[in-house]
Amino acid sequence: MNLKECCYMVVDAWDLIERKTLNKAWNKVLNRENDNSITNTDNSILEDMNELLSKLQICQDYDDDDMKEWVTCDSNDQGFQIISDVEIVENILQINEQQEMQGDKTEENIDEEK
Repeated sequence: MNLKECCYMVVDAWDLIERKTLNKAWNKVLNRENDNSITNTDNSILEDMNELLSKLQICQDYDDDDMKEWVTCDSNDQGFQIISDVEIVENILQINEQQEMQGDKTEENIDEEK
């Protein structure tokens, strides 16, 4: 047995876990009573996080505004924005155009120096 085979074994084991099993496990961790309590709304996520943070001793002095700030702190960061394929292509084309313009200016400066 080697490392590659071990990795494949982990992947095979993970693939055998059903979604409902994970949901039930998280329901126990989050002290939820049934599977129907899972929702994907921002408010329910914030409520769940608020409940979990209130149980942590190190987070007793926070308030709801602090939690919302923690959750949304990366929303305006360019590195975390979800962009479409069209926006990706436009950004790359703009970068290429800027590089070409800089290359043209560099060539002009070299020609002037000669």
